[in-house]
Amino acid sequence: MSVLYLTTHVQEDDFASKYGKVASMPNPAGENFHGKVLRALALVEDVHCYSLVPPTLGKLPRDNFESDDIHYTYVYGPKNRYARALLTHRQLVKKIEKEAPKGERFVILYDALNLNLSRAAKCLSKSLHAPRIPVLTDEIRNITGVPGYYADRIHTLNIDADAAIALTEGLVESYGLKEKPHYVQPVFVEEQNVAPKKRERPYIYYGGALFVKDGTKDLIDCYRSLHMDYDLVISGHGAYEAEVEKAVKETPGIVYLGQISKQEHYSYIAGASLAINPRHYNRDLDALAVPSKVMEYLCFAPVIASTHSTPLQEEFGEAINWISGDLESFLKAHLDEGGKLVKLCENDAKNLILEKFGKQKTAFNLQRFLKNLP
Repeated sequence: MSVLYLTTHVQEDDFASKYGKVASMPNPAGENFHGKVLRALALVEDVHCYSLVPPTLGKLPRDNFESDDIHYTYVYGPKNRYARALLTHRQLVKKIEKEAPKGERFVILYDALNLNLSRAAKCLSKSLHAPRIPVLTDEIRNITGVPGYYADRIHTLNIDADAAIALTEGLVESYGLKEKPHYVQPVFVEEQNVAPKKRERPYIYYGGALFVKDGTKDLIDCYRSLHMDYDLVISGHGAYEAEVEKAVKETPGIVYLGQISKQEHYSYIAGASLAINPRHYNRDLDALAVPSKVMEYLCFAPVIASTHSTPLQEEFGEAINWISGDLESFLKAHLDEGGKLVKLCENDAKNLILEKFGKQKTAFNLQRFLKNLP
């Protein structure tokens, strides 16, 4: 069986080649997630990845190639944003219809959060007589900056899909696919050899989206008010980025790395005295989202602190120090008089997470799910 995977993911080297060269990078969490699913599938199926390259990345150095046993094809929509909105999915459909494997069974997987990919998947499902399966990583209505009409259109396009792959049961229900075959896995990880980052001073690390709702402001405010014998190292990008840069100038000990490569990000996680996720808890989001940064923390961090996440607490409750109440009170409770972190449980889930949700196990589970589809 072949898998046609429609995504905006580009191969890691191509994505990393654009760091510092474009004004606005796509969200690396999405890049990393779909890359993990692709590489797991490639262990057991013939995978053709058609990537609709985000316009912010510009032209990449290659268009058709193989990597990690995945056949990659990069597709570029029209430069004009109106033409891109109207014509991109047709361009993608036409290309895939011409190149799709003949005489064998295949399925269409796609990133449900992208309107052009959702449109293309629906057209291809009809013309190629193949089941279409959205990969659900978030509730589109809860993503900052997404217009209501766009979110409504995403739901309309996906509600009659043939099946679903999702991070949570709540996402399956939210997209109206509870009665369809679905595969749910809260964490997707890969085994990596990661050397811990060595710095002159021990540090607390946050890597991810820089928004007030993600706790970036709270983290900086707490660092400024508490006497902590650690640097605070931050990576990522987002609307609060300018304030982070300002804090670096005003407060010794705060270090901002900007957007860094996946491997460097993992290295900072592995070397941290504490990897932290201070995102504001939202009851409405809890059943629909799994914090991607905490998935990565679980693989590499010696010690983790995070605000509540029901899916992760059910799987890895004692491996994470859960932040209840406000962030400052939590940190105060775990600092001694010298500003050192104390009374924090260590992350003992590194082997368990690979055993349950690693690439080999994920590949086997996805293959079984896809082969059992009607």
